[in-house]
Amino acid sequence: MADPHLRNAQRGKLPTILVPTEFTPECDYALELAVLLAERSSASLTVLHIPEPGEDTAGAQQQLAHFTHEVPNDLPLRVLTVPGEVAETIARVAVDESAEFIVLGSEQVGDPEGQKQSETLRIFRYGTVPFIVVQRPLPRKKLEDIVLPIDYTDAKGGDTSWIPALCRSYAPMFHLVLPSVNEPELLERLELNLERTLGLLERLGARWVRYDVPGRDEFSIEVLGYCQEVEADMVVVSSTPDPRRPDRYMLEPHERHLIQEAGDVPVLIVNPSQTAQPCES
Repeated sequence: MADPHLRNAQRGKLPTILVPTEFTPECDYALELAVLLAERSSASLTVLHIPEPGEDTAGAQQQLAHFTHEVPNDLPLRVLTVPGEVAETIARVAVDESAEFIVLGSEQVGDPEGQKQSETLRIFRYGTVPFIVVQRPLPRKKLEDIVLPIDYTDAKGGDTSWIPALCRSYAPMFHLVLPSVNEPELLERLELNLERTLGLLERLGARWVRYDVPGRDEFSIEVLGYCQEVEADMVVVSSTPDPRRPDRYMLEPHERHLIQEAGDVPVLIVNPSQTAQPCES
């Protein structure tokens, strides 16, 4: 690991937001969101560049300086250059830096074919840090309306460890979106997961509203429609443990579709193992 550029000696006392960059416009959009989060939550930023083999080191350093030049001077900033395989390196650095969030800019996730080759969608398979995918410029410079779909699968019941961090940054309205369910067993699981989530929101004093989709279309499509209706600032997707690899995670087809069609709405992807403890109502 190259010697990091470090700005502000108080950084070690603060929560950290990790921003990987390959100097694309989407990475600029991700940095903008990361700055919004960091400024409101008194967090620091860590910018990470993973060089390609044979990359011009001096040129990369100039690009890093240009990439970070608009980060406010009073925001603690650490800049790292770390060689390695992209997904594994980002996941490892996030743990080493004790990052609260990884904020990633990606163009490929918005394209069905691009998703197959997307490093972004490989990163979450390795990690235990929530990560936010940004595909387009932020339409609104805020994070006040968070759309949180509630699932009925057992594995996703407690994925709420990221909520206190967002509540520290903002006082968001959580839009709890529930699917249309008729089977008694699935309905019972759904209500249990809703109660767990509400238990945490109420302890935090967070605002929330419930929306039951009409069930006339696929859940992901109805979630996206609701995002547009309320001008959502972020939508949340929970992954599932990969049955083939207990230490890896996967996204269901409808979750991939939601990410693909999210457009200018950042997507927060949360893995089940991030749950610190079950939330009791």
